[in-house]
Amino acid sequence: QIATTTGPSNDAIKFKINAKASTAQPAGDYKNKINFIVVANVPPRDFPDIIPNDGPKDPETGLPTIQSIDEALCNQVEAYDTQFRVTDIRDHKNYWISKLRDGKCWMTQNLDLDLDSTKTYTSANTDLGWNGIGYTSTSWQPSLSTIPSTDIDSDTGYIRGWQSSSSDPYSVDVGDLYWDPDTNTFSETPDPASGAHMHSGNYYNLIAATANNTSLSSQWGPQPNSICPTNWGLPPMLGQARSLNDLSQYYGNTTATGEYYIAAPLYFIVGEQIYASYDSSTSQIVGRRSTTGSGFYWYNTRAALQLYPSAVSFTSPDPYVGINIRCRIREKDKFTVNFDANSGEGSMSAQQVSYGGSVALAANTFTRSGYYFNGWNTAANGTGVGYGNGGSYSAPSTNATTSVTLYAQWVEDTGQGSGSVGKTLQDAFEMAYVTNPGAFPDGGGTKHGLYVPDKDPNTGEYTGTYHEATSAAEYEGIPANDLRFAIQDIALTINNVKVCDYATVIGSSAYVLDLRDFTSYHIIKAADGRCWLADNLAFNPLASGVTMNENNTNAPAAAITNFLGGNAGTQSGWSSSAVGYWGNTTYTEPRINVNYRNTVTNDSLDTAGGYKVGVYYNFCAASVGTFCYSSDTSLDRPDTAIDAEYDICPSGWRMPTGGYTGGEYLSAKNAYGDYTSLRLALRLPLSGLYSYAVFLHGQYGRFWSSTRFISSSPGENEMAILGLDQSSVSANGGLYRDHGFNIRCIAK
Repeated sequence: QIATTTGPSNDAIKFKINAKASTAQPAGDYKNKINFIVVANVPPRDFPDIIPNDGPKDPETGLPTIQSIDEALCNQVEAYDTQFRVTDIRDHKNYWISKLRDGKCWMTQNLDLDLDSTKTYTSANTDLGWNGIGYTSTSWQPSLSTIPSTDIDSDTGYIRGWQSSSSDPYSVDVGDLYWDPDTNTFSETPDPASGAHMHSGNYYNLIAATANNTSLSSQWGPQPNSICPTNWGLPPMLGQARSLNDLSQYYGNTTATGEYYIAAPLYFIVGEQIYASYDSSTSQIVGRRSTTGSGFYWYNTRAALQLYPSAVSFTSPDPYVGINIRCRIREKDKFTVNFDANSGEGSMSAQQVSYGGSVALAANTFTRSGYYFNGWNTAANGTGVGYGNGGSYSAPSTNATTSVTLYAQWVEDTGQGSGSVGKTLQDAFEMAYVTNPGAFPDGGGTKHGLYVPDKDPNTGEYTGTYHEATSAAEYEGIPANDLRFAIQDIALTINNVKVCDYATVIGSSAYVLDLRDFTSYHIIKAADGRCWLADNLAFNPLASGVTMNENNTNAPAAAITNFLGGNAGTQSGWSSSAVGYWGNTTYTEPRINVNYRNTVTNDSLDTAGGYKVGVYYNFCAASVGTFCYSSDTSLDRPDTAIDAEYDICPSGWRMPTGGYTGGEYLSAKNAYGDYTSLRLALRLPLSGLYSYAVFLHGQYGRFWSSTRFISSSPGENEMAILGLDQSSVSANGGLYRDHGFNIRCIAK
């Protein structure tokens, strides 16, 4: 070690290197390496480092308010046992607080709030809801107008003003007294070393301590309210979690003389308790100090810490007895997320998240020989709700359930790569091109099938069109967002593993081109483990230049020929008279209406240029003319409803299943867990529907499935659709097969 510094330094550090050689050492050049290591000793962050300069300040003292110190801020403080000064905005009194070695933030002074009928106690300044559960009122104002004098009788030591009635939430103010730990007595002048901390504070019976929330005669359980400041509360005592008593495991005897808790940084007072007594000489009920030589501090239950000069324990004092309060930062109830290796190996610690909050899931550390990690699921067999590696988990809003177990999902490694996690859809497509050179014209192993943007030869600007790369030089240096893969290439395999299964990163996407019309789309590896089109299908089979055949469309040649020969549709209008209504078996024409709008009015999830509304298809068009309920069975299916086998999705893709229970559509919704997450992940716009024109855009979304909708009687010839509105997802019957709905394709 050459030098150290306790702070930033620009000092030059000088040193010398001497060489010592023996005369027996052969002559020559000798070399050696000297490594210099600089170790940063960053001091732990304390309250001044965390609290923002522009945070709430008390108008009288200018200090930060104790009400602005919450659990999140306390968690950021790294320095233990250091003191920080704050002000209670209710009466502008100052207190010291500290983060103690139990990891919690505490007041290191007794509470000194004078309950006064002229003050206002609200949820903005007073703790009125333990863990945010059970509190329904907006304020607490006890009846304090009859609080009598709190003078101390110097002759008897009695403290006047303590009412014996168990229905009155009274506290006692013993005046500005300070505890002297050297003499075990109170003094009116503070010890400079500890007096500011050792203020005696007020004595509160249980009903005062719990903000008039409890019955003194019967309540033993945890209380939702207290008179501590907002974000602070009475320390909890649930089962054996005696938070006050447990401080002894961190501090033990705080002085050499065996005094517990009295010295810095805790500064507890070995005071007395105050109880009601009748003074026959004055005919008054007065407060008497106990002479037990111990101090008491309320928990949030009908129990207290009992503090002696050389020991700590807990007790259950009479609830009308007045004792002290030490407030501790409030911690919200936590929901636990457990992780299960599910046939894998390793261990992962559980995570906790506040009810109604969300947490980024810990990155997976489980391993399984011969398998890739493929996300989490609430069911071991993958049939529950799925979550990506490092994805967001939202806890329930109430404590009706206390935990969830997420099971690791595994995909067998067939030999490509080392089994590491993190293969994106982009990785999968690129590997497919590398490992399938025979599938492409030159067979040379270049990334054939990768399409690169065309540029104007004069300006060099991107023109919005693409051409297929024929050499590596054509795609090198082009941003991934500007590259396109062929959507039809989803059918390629990598050592018998499909492109979609090879991708392991949930939420990863790729940009693809439909080779029939070179329209660009997003595709996504979704939380249900499937690959989805993340834009509405915008394929227009009547547009010039479109190539539609069985190699690029999910239908055989005969169906495509009949479809194109039977007037595939019209771009100029939608005539209900031409296609019929529900139950009309003359529904023979596959009709479409093109609408390439990328935004939907009043749909906050849509972003300009980001969400394709695409094309509206009646079901005859969606099924490539194979499901039109025509009496000509050579062109159509029989009138009895069956599931659609073909559709106008690209080859390698198809319409998702729907059915009465929702099929693959609702499986995706369940994997994301909520409506908003599904819509954001799959970029689902509320694009309405088409009949005479576009209706209900921004309010509803309707998406065809391949499955008939059977609700009550078999053979009911409705087609199921995904139904979206502004707040829910459902499976519906497609009552109007002549209406135009959107299409989302799913990889086969």
